[in-house]
Amino acid sequence: MKYLTKTGQTIELASHKLGRGGEGEVLPVVGRPALVAKIFHQPTAEHQAKIEFMVANPVPQSSDHFWVTWPQEIIFTVGSKPKFAGYIMRKLTHAQPLLTCYNPALRRQKLPAFDYRHLVRCGRNLAAAFSLAHAHRHLIGDPNESNACATAEARVTLIDTDSWEIVDNVRRRIYRSNVAKLEFLPPELQNRRGKIIDRQTWHDNFALAVLLFKLTGEGCHPCDGVYHGAGDVPPLEARIAAGTFPFRQKSGHWTPKGLALPFDSLHPRLQKLFVQAFETGHAQPQARPDAHAWQMAIAQAETELQGCQCNSRHWFWGNQCVWCQRKKLLGGRDPFPEWKPAKSRRSAPVARPAPTTVPASRPTAKPSPAPAKPEEQPLEWDVVVGSILFLIGAVTVGTILIAVIVRILNK
Repeated sequence: MKYLTKTGQTIELASHKLGRGGEGEVLPVVGRPALVAKIFHQPTAEHQAKIEFMVANPVPQSSDHFWVTWPQEIIFTVGSKPKFAGYIMRKLTHAQPLLTCYNPALRRQKLPAFDYRHLVRCGRNLAAAFSLAHAHRHLIGDPNESNACATAEARVTLIDTDSWEIVDNVRRRIYRSNVAKLEFLPPELQNRRGKIIDRQTWHDNFALAVLLFKLTGEGCHPCDGVYHGAGDVPPLEARIAAGTFPFRQKSGHWTPKGLALPFDSLHPRLQKLFVQAFETGHAQPQARPDAHAWQMAIAQAETELQGCQCNSRHWFWGNQCVWCQRKKLLGGRDPFPEWKPAKSRRSAPVARPAPTTVPASRPTAKPSPAPAKPEEQPLEWDVVVGSILFLIGAVTVGTILIAVIVRILNK
């Protein structure tokens, strides 16, 4: 399949799909392995105007990691009357959706080196990406577990940016976000589906808090729990609209599920922000913590993670290892089992916190919320002891040889 760029250059797209969504599909660009193209199923003039604006207003990126898959070039069909078809963007490789990170079964399969430090760092980098988007006056609109991806080093990239709500202040035009996943939609929007809504940052902040709760709580939704009230169990969207938060409610209608991670196992600063997001923020949406607040809180909490003496891959807050307790609760199944790479006995390290401060009040030139370089691992004792024994043996053999040579010369 061949297409034309705006400058008249012909490009070819491979036939095999890398991804498919409600509005389009993603295909590789032949001969340019670093690029892919999104082709809309039913492209409209609104799509074209939005992509043209995004191409003309790129966001800063990093050379070693890009925090968002932003449109780079618009493309058209080939023919006597070329029609808008889609756009070209950088290809995201070696990354998994956030669902894979916080789902234990998928994590063991796709990201076996991940431990709780990685999940916490993912949360910090996710908050940094949200902060960058908001600093550039963009609203994500439909944040969910599929349109944010993480690498094995816990670097985060936001994808599906053509669904964002973009504001063109020059033309005074809003390119709206018309899609939403109910479990990430804030209470005040649950009953307004299908209506024209001007998205606000505090709407994104609700979805961010849900994603962070899932990342730090093994995939549990903050509004999920065991129902003890009368009648049928309310659907999740009704619970969100009602402000249900089983981890704190005293009404007796809800309690956390038996396998839910204890709320008090989280760092106190994170507990405080979750309460602010789901309790205070239910009645006062603008009071929800913004992305920058989450970024700073997680950075502090990250420094206070403790290692477990029983399992080097268990990291926790508090006085007791919640993962050892969870292993017993799961009948011996460890959420973070001991893991050794095929060619090394060392596990993948997580970088120390990096200063990625982004002011929410103005755009930033910071390129990426990627973590710092990985910290060096200590030498393993068996390697150290082996090296010492080798040196002692070498010195001993050398001494004997010198004595033999001296005796021969004396004769």
